[in-house]
Amino acid sequence: MEVRVLKHPGRKWLLVTSEENYLICLDCRRWGDENYCRISQIKPGDILIFYIKVAQLGAVAEATKSVYHSSEVIWPDRLYPYRIDFSVLIDPGLPIDFRPLIPLVSFLPRKDKRWGAILQTSCLEISDSDAQLLINAIKQGGISVWNVSL
Repeated sequence: MEVRVLKHPGRKWLLVTSEENYLICLDCRRWGDENYCRISQIKPGDILIFYIKVAQLGAVAEATKSVYHSSEVIWPDRLYPYRIDFSVLIDPGLPIDFRPLIPLVSFLPRKDKRWGAILQTSCLEISDSDAQLLINAIKQGGISVWNVSL
């Protein structure tokens, strides 16, 4: 299946998380944040690409529900009371090495050993072209679980 992000009208987001929290997110099909203003920018239909610390890419998903509040404890490190739900579009099974993509993406202003400084956040909006590049890399190692063209 070809995922065509450039034709998809929604915004594209890189969601930054730990490996443990990533696995929980996939299991629950839910993303959480402590900051309402940050997570509320993500809308149903937006594309979500998981970045797993340190230097790995995970699943590609689509947001399916607007932000909501919950006090249910899901993640072990923090509450993350503001949440969105998503459906998985591509699951790579095992994480994909991000390092070969560092010179190619535009959202990293630094390409030296401090390239990861911009990823000290929970989510980062990325361009259509960067999203397409990341999705293509994930597709090479992944299994499409949603039979739809974006």
